[in-house]
Order: sequence, then structure tokens, then C-alpha cells
Amino acid sequence: MQIPDTVRTLMNTLERAGFETWAVGGCIRDSLLGLVPHDWDLCTAAAPQDMLQVFSGRQLITAGIRHGTVGVITDGGTVEITAFRTERGYADHRHPDSVQFVRRIEDDLCRRDFTVNAMAYAPAHGLLDLFGGRDDLRRGMIRCVGCAPVRFQEDALRILRGLRFAARYGFRVDADTAAAMHACAGSLSAVSVQRLFTELCGIVTAPSAGRTLAGYCDVLSVILPQLDTGNWHSKCAALDTAVQELPVRLALLFPDADSARAGLRLLGAPGSILKTVPDALQAASTQKPADKPGARRLISRLGRETAHICAELLRLRSVGGHAAALIDTVLESEQCFTVTDLAISGSDLLTLGFSGPAVGQALHALLALVMDEKTPNTRDALLRAAAGLSSDSGRTV
Repeated sequence: MQIPDTVRTLMNTLERAGFETWAVGGCIRDSLLGLVPHDWDLCTAAAPQDMLQVFSGRQLITAGIRHGTVGVITDGGTVEITAFRTERGYADHRHPDSVQFVRRIEDDLCRRDFTVNAMAYAPAHGLLDLFGGRDDLRRGMIRCVGCAPVRFQEDALRILRGLRFAARYGFRVDADTAAAMHACAGSLSAVSVQRLFTELCGIVTAPSAGRTLAGYCDVLSVILPQLDTGNWHSKCAALDTAVQELPVRLALLFPDADSARAGLRLLGAPGSILKTVPDALQAASTQKPADKPGARRLISRLGRETAHICAELLRLRSVGGHAAALIDTVLESEQCFTVTDLAISGSDLLTLGFSGPAVGQALHALLALVMDEKTPNTRDALLRAAAGLSSDSGRTV
């Protein structure tokens, strides 16, 4: 277990002060999988006030101290240290009603979600694995600690977390845990939409998203009633072949633009997603370009990002390959899709005698000429074309 020096120093400081301390959770799971942990969380016999005293000379984050967590700022980032604790009562299916600080790591590990996240390690003690988490890693299994329905009644978000772990690592969900996920799915409606959306994003962009979600249409339908349930297995198959880009993966969950707009709004998705995903779905259904000028016009209407998503959606359809290739070719080889991409600007048109709304109208007319390959996007060519527009409209140049 390669514990970073900054983390080991914090552990040693607490141990010297008389407080047993362990690295716990995801950092242990990822280390055993041969992955580099993104962060290291510590768990200690020290109560919150003890930690404040032990680290009194350091910069601390105490926002979570009520629940026993103190963040210590180090050169390698913030390390969260949490007192050994037990929890009681989960009236909102998300947060404990009360927390009790305890002295034994074993009591703390009993409250955790999945066996692969309930392992701890300390240099002086080695690996502590009370629930067979290491064997579950070897078997590729997601399994709850203790009674699965109880774990999900305590915190409904654990249902989606379990699916995210399965999709990320390509693991299977244990039969009892899977049954509890289905049975307890309704309690997800009590979780904040922000947390639901975050977990959904983590699931759909994972390498094994489709394989994992194929059996959990009912679970996702709780948080997304607009889901394309009638075509679910083909949607899941497409998920695992699509690029791992969030807007593309999200778009695959819905039957049409209106459903996507309603579902994403329900989950509080950011504005960029709320616009690009439905627009790309709409375009992929009704605006397939047949030639390069058509691809240019589509990109001009949608913007580069949404046009790229549209191309990816088209590529996944048996009749959309040609249109997708056209969009890709134009996106890769050309740069002029909006009036701001033109080689001249409104000030150039002012010198030719245009004024007021005529300036914008002329710029859009010139853009249409460029996209229809009637005029190259060069300054001289556009000035000549603009002069022609001016003459045609009876203006004096």
C-alpha cells in the first residue's frame, strides 16, 4: 500500500498522540485494484476536538466537524480525517439523525455501504477486511455491508453509487444487493436532484454503463420518468459503443428532444446540457445533411459542440453514418460557421455604405454564400461579394 508521505505524516502524528488511525474507503479499494487513488481519507479514534488540538498549528477545514470530519490542508491537497463513528436514524433516507463517536474502527466499518469500500489499512496493523471486500474485488462483485435493504433505507443514494461502481469497474452486483436496489428504488425520490444528477453522470460515462444499466430500467425510471423504456436494451447496447462523452451518453437515454428537455430539467442539469442534448436529438431526427453545404448550415444553426453530439448520435443509427461523416469532415476541415468566422466584419461593410440592420443582413448573406461554396472565405472575395449585394439593393458604394 503506497501511502503518500503527506498522508503518512498525518497518521503518524495522530498515532503519536495516542489515537489509532487508519486509511479507509475508496483509497484502499483503488490501491488493491492497482489504481492510483484520487484522494486519501483517514479514520481515527480521535474525537473532533482532539483533532483540533493535535493539528492546532495547521490550516484546517472544519465545515464537517459536526459529523466528525476535519480537513487538513497539506502540500498534496486536503486530507479528510473523520472520527470513528456510528450513525442512527435516517428519516430522510439520506443523512443520519444522530452521530455517536466511538473508539473502535470495527464499529465504524459496520456502517459503511459496500464491502469493497469498508476496508481499512494502517502500516502498523496491515489490512483490516471484516466483510470480505478483498475477495469481492477479486470476484468483481458489488455487495452491501450487512443487510442490503437496511443500507439503502439509510441512504437511498447508495443505490446509484453501487451502480456507478459496477459500471466503472465492470463488476456485477450481488443478487441480494440487486434485489434490494429494485425494492428500495422508490426512496430515491427523497434525494436531492443535484446528487441524483451527479451520480447519473458518473454511471452513464463509465466504461460498462450499458451492461450495468440493462437490468435496472426500473431504478432509473424513478429519477427519470421520461426514460426510453420501450427500447431499453438497445439503448444500453448503444451506451457501451458510444464515445464516453456526457452529452452523447445522456442523449441516448431519451426517445426524443422533448423528453430529454423535461427529464434533464427535472434533474437540475446545467444550462449547457439542457440546450445541447435536446437540440442534438432534434437535429439527429429531422436535419440529417445530405452534402457538405447542408452540413455547414446544420453546424451554423447548432454550433460546433451540438453538431458534434448530433454526429455521434447519427453514427449510432444504421442510416446515419453518411450524415455523421459529412458533419465530421466539415468540422475538422473548415472554420467558417458563423458571421464572426468571416474574413470581414461589420466595420468593413460600413466603409462600403451599409448601415443599421443592413450590416447584419449582409453578413448573414455573405455567410450563406460561403457555406454554399459560392464565395471563398477571403477578405477580397467577400468585399467583392458585398459590393455586389450593395449594387443589387440599389445602394451607392
